[in-house]
Amino acid sequence: MEKNYKFKPALLFDFLTPFYDLFNKYGLRDKLQRRVLKSVEFKRNWKVLDVGCGTGEDLMMLKSKYPEMRLYGIDADPRIIEIAKKKNSEKKLGLNCQLAFAEELPFKKNLFDAVWCNLVLHHLPTNSKKQAIKEMHRVLKKRGKYFLIEFSRPQNRILAKIVLIQNFFSYTKDNYEDKIPQFVKAAGFKRIREEKFWLHMSIIQAVK
Repeated sequence: MEKNYKFKPALLFDFLTPFYDLFNKYGLRDKLQRRVLKSVEFKRNWKVLDVGCGTGEDLMMLKSKYPEMRLYGIDADPRIIEIAKKKNSEKKLGLNCQLAFAEELPFKKNLFDAVWCNLVLHHLPTNSKKQAIKEMHRVLKKRGKYFLIEFSRPQNRILAKIVLIQNFFSYTKDNYEDKIPQFVKAAGFKRIREEKFWLHMSIIQAVK
């Protein structure tokens, strides 16, 4: 699939990638992990794919909570996936991390019990978002679980105006127009449930 956008690293610039984990430790990601884990349920023997795994922090969080889980991760950033592989090797966690785009997942269909995607889609333009969600649906087993964490339209009117600034740096327009649940439904997911939390975050849970 030909990409119609310029890939941007998670922190926008390559030179910031080595500081990704430090940024998350004192920023949003760690708090987000703790908040989201209160809302989701996993089974210990599941095979789980993390789409946009970054340095592998979410995978390591799942491994610590569910040691028997078979965990896979993909990310489109070569530098950040190398950090994930290095951490996996040093800690001997048995994770499977590889370089790939969310729109072209390198896995056969009906493979995973669950797909986890945390703050990734806002890096993708509209058509790529839709394709990525279709790919995540494809690799899930029948009745597999889908967990999607993303930015969403704030309930506060003033904040709803302020966050539009983010549209200049990321592809968040779909997010702030609350189109992501529509994309999830169009991809074929069922039993879609969205829970809004904090000021402009949502977790969407669905079933194939």
